[in-house]
Amino acid sequence: MNGIGTVVGIFIVSGYLARTLGLDVLGEYLLVRRIVTAVLGVLLLGMNVALPALLARNEGRGYGDAAFSVFLLGTLPLIVLLTFVVTEGFVESDRAVPYMVYGVGFCALTLAYALYRGHLNMIGANLLQFTAGTVVSLVAVVAAKSIDQLFIMIGLPMIILSFSAFLIRNGGVNPKKITKDNTGEMLTFGMVRIPGFIFQFFLLAGVPLLSLSYLSFTDQAFLNAGISLVRVFLVLVGPLGIILLPRISHAVSGGIDDRLRSNLSLLVRATFYYGMLTGFVLSQLSSEILIIWLGEVTDRAASAATVLLISVPFFVLSAVLRSPIDAGAQRGYNSLIYGAGAIAMAGSFYLSIVMNTDPFISAAIAFLTG
Repeated sequence: MNGIGTVVGIFIVSGYLARTLGLDVLGEYLLVRRIVTAVLGVLLLGMNVALPALLARNEGRGYGDAAFSVFLLGTLPLIVLLTFVVTEGFVESDRAVPYMVYGVGFCALTLAYALYRGHLNMIGANLLQFTAGTVVSLVAVVAAKSIDQLFIMIGLPMIILSFSAFLIRNGGVNPKKITKDNTGEMLTFGMVRIPGFIFQFFLLAGVPLLSLSYLSFTDQAFLNAGISLVRVFLVLVGPLGIILLPRISHAVSGGIDDRLRSNLSLLVRATFYYGMLTGFVLSQLSSEILIIWLGEVTDRAASAATVLLISVPFFVLSAVLRSPIDAGAQRGYNSLIYGAGAIAMAGSFYLSIVMNTDPFISAAIAFLTG
């Protein structure tokens, strides 16, 4: 239900923005949101994976306290740096503070969510995600009069709610529990996955960034809306990955058995067939969906959305398998997988551009290839 609420929230926010502040504003909002959500793993230094995995194995070692200190000393400076890079190289520099507040809010929410996952408290995790993620966004988009206000009105409540939830679940922060051993173990577990998160960032936000110099913000709105349509399919399979990471991590500590292998095999087959069927059906209705959602659509946007939706089975499958791979191996094998995908994405985009393909279609093909 939380996943459905999140998707409904994204659709309402995007549709409302398109009709009130315009497609240009929607394009900028979706671009910034795509960048922030895609780079979360890097900004959190892998704690979004390390914290739930390690807590599931040993709850009493102060991993939550260590994560809080790393967030203050590591994540916050990285957010400032990323904001500077984005505002200098990609979008308007006068939005630095709103972007920063928005980024801190998303990172705080993700860290608190990871803590609840590690304690296998999925009711609390989903309630936090729904309240701080969905409800806050819905209220903000109605109340905001500009995109600057929108980012701040989403980010500030996220920060307050997420830190409050984190401190309540963790019982505050005890400096005595922040040791070299638990901090080092968590950072080691997370840092080996940083290359994978970087490549994952490129897979999720690379297409909008690669095409930024070729497409207007209005075109970016349609492109990111199409990518959001693909991500809608994570509603059903996303919770599986969230649950699988701590549970498989716990199971692996006792050894992998045939039952676990059989269940994972069944999950892979069911996920792929589900994605293939629904992706094909909705790709035929892409134009109608965009019109209902955003109020209008261009022929280029409809064609690009059709191509994007063909990638659904592969996108969903990679999302489901990410958590089992992370939980079952100390090494960051996902880094190699995402690295290959990122290289393929960039190569296909520039090859299409060289062949004088429409940049809109080139971007969609690049996403499919990656």
